[in-house]
Amino acid sequence: MNRFNTYLLTGTAILIIPFIYSHETSDPTIIPRIIALSSCLFILTTLLIIKCVRRSTTSSSVCISENNPLHRSIFPIILGYLLFSVVSIISSINVAESIIEFVKIFLMFQLIVVSTIIFTDDENAFQFLAKSITLIVLIMGIIGIIQYYSHLFDFLPGIYKPYATMQHKNLYVSYLFLTVPFVIYTLFSPPLHPITDLDNQDKSGTNQKKTSIDIKITNIACVIALLLMYYIVSIS
Repeated sequence: MNRFNTYLLTGTAILIIPFIYSHETSDPTIIPRIIALSSCLFILTTLLIIKCVRRSTTSSSVCISENNPLHRSIFPIILGYLLFSVVSIISSINVAESIIEFVKIFLMFQLIVVSTIIFTDDENAFQFLAKSITLIVLIMGIIGIIQYYSHLFDFLPGIYKPYATMQHKNLYVSYLFLTVPFVIYTLFSPPLHPITDLDNQDKSGTNQKKTSIDIKITNIACVIALLLMYYIVSIS
């Protein structure tokens, strides 16, 4: 269940949502992506609630622990900000726009809570997240360069090339810049599944060879991703 939650969160938020858009909505990217993110968080929240209820009946541990510094410090601050946003809707000039902004803030709060619980339960979740971000940077970088030199991706909504799927080149460059720490972490991080079977030498040798190949591929991907980011920033 822990690994499924990791795959669902990372796969949806990192690998799928950036490519979702619709020309049928007033905003081609924001509204469809908010709907996709809210659907993913609804499923994950339901699964986590079921898991917490089952865990509370079998042991004294709960999903949100007072001993965890993230749960103890960050959650109350975000919850206070969320409550302040609710109160500010009353005195807002444009109530409809305020409600939309509140929905975004609520999704941010829910995403932080769900991500923290999932990353706490799965020790490999952050490495999988970093590798997924490296993969999406490679894809985004290739799309951006092709988009800058040709009209192949002109069907994607946006202005001021290159923008890939981010609708504007400033958002695109900001997105790439924020992913730099994850790409660097992936470059120097240990393998996702370390070798533990030392009894069977043949199997261990095969696993070590496969792990070595995986590390080389990951390192090459990280270097290419960093070069793509540098080149896109220079042409933007």
